[in-house]
Amino acid sequence: MPTHSNRTQTNTTQVEFNLVSPEKHVLTDKVDMVVVPGESGDFGVLPNHAAIISTLRPGLVTLHRGDKKEHIFITDGFANVNETSCTVLAESCEFVEKLNLEEMEMLSKKIQDEIDIARDESEKRELNRSRELMMIKIELLKKLS
Repeated sequence: MPTHSNRTQTNTTQVEFNLVSPEKHVLTDKVDMVVVPGESGDFGVLPNHAAIISTLRPGLVTLHRGDKKEHIFITDGFANVNETSCTVLAESCEFVEKLNLEEMEMLSKKIQDEIDIARDESEKRELNRSRELMMIKIELLKKLS
């Protein structure tokens, strides 16, 4: 005699993507594939992916929907992946379409000027980290254009 399950059939053709920052829940969407910047290199998440938790490095999260791609820059975080979803907990995130290369280059120069005059070592470390992240964003934007 066949058994019947009351469970809802999962859509195995897409992955549910969730993006969360410390300030808010940023995005939930169904996508064909997600590529995240893992600590050891980028990795793709498709439906039925093995369950993993990975630390993330600053870089791009790329959402694939058909032939369209959406890029989101994140700084550090974690990815929690299972068969049906990928949740990214990011320190901060910015949608690439909203970034302006010229503004970022000017800001990078301003940060460098602040580093040059900073007297406190902890302030210099924080400014160097900000400049490093800005340079990563600039390089990634140049690659995308």
